Amino acid sequence: MSRRKKAPVFVSPAWHQTLKTKFLQAAFGNCLEAANLLVTDVYEQRMTTRDWAERFNVAGTWIEQWAAEVLEFWHDHPVIFPRLPPPHVEETEADSFSFVIANARPFFKFSLGVLAGGSFPDDADEDDWGRFKQQQHARLEAALERYRLMAVQAGTSLEIKIPNDLDLKLQVAAIYIFRGMSIDELAEMKEIARDRTRVYRWVAEILSLVDIPMRTAGSKPKLGDWCLVPYSAKLGRAERKRPRGSVHFHKMDRSCGLPPNRGRPMPE
Repeated sequence: MSRRKKAPVFVSPAWHQTLKTKFLQAAFGNCLEAANLLVTDVYEQRMTTRDWAERFNVAGTWIEQWAAEVLEFWHDHPVIFPRLPPPHVEETEADSFSFVIANARPFFKFSLGVLAGGSFPDDADEDDWGRFKQQQHARLEAALERYRLMAVQAGTSLEIKIPNDLDLKLQVAAIYIFRGMSIDELAEMKEIARDRTRVYRWVAEILSLVDIPMRTAGSKPKLGDWCLVPYSAKLGRAERKRPRGSVHFHKMDRSCGLPPNRGRPMPE
């Protein structure tokens, strides 16, 4: 039986930020060398963030910019090292919703013809309070619809179909980029076991959502020992233990990434 097609849903910049963070988590979970080099050679300035990004097929992307911001953040706040802040995402005024009801007063059916002209239908509900609440709810619903429309048209919010098996697809796309595996190699992994056309669609779908281009023909990371390790039955669990002091992500606060948090530690 085929899966029921999903309808597009509204996603805010915070959703996009979370998706990018999960992509980075999948990348570092499946390519330990990327994490290891970031906290050693890049942090100690034996390797530039551009060299690091080129090594893992993310040069010129938001991941390279994020790595440079993380390096600056670590040096400004050594106590935070090696914890990672989430990537920054843009947010506009149109992405924020506000709604004010001012000077609203219930109008009573009993007053019609005495204090004011006009009339209600004879069968109108005598519950003036219930009618008042319905009127205010209708105003709120209209304001929410206007917000949704403007956030998508003028903001950075989106209406998208969220992929099925999102976590698995994130890992597959991260392996494709950071480990440099080909579509055919990915399709042959026992944890995936899909035809190459489907795997290609998975990778293209996720990379489009996280704003990362497909690899150019022939590009493949120069991997060292950290990536070339056997994998267990579950994706992302390397047989070799993580290096001591390995990186992990902060829990996100209500801000959208690094720049708003400069000059103060991010909360746990």
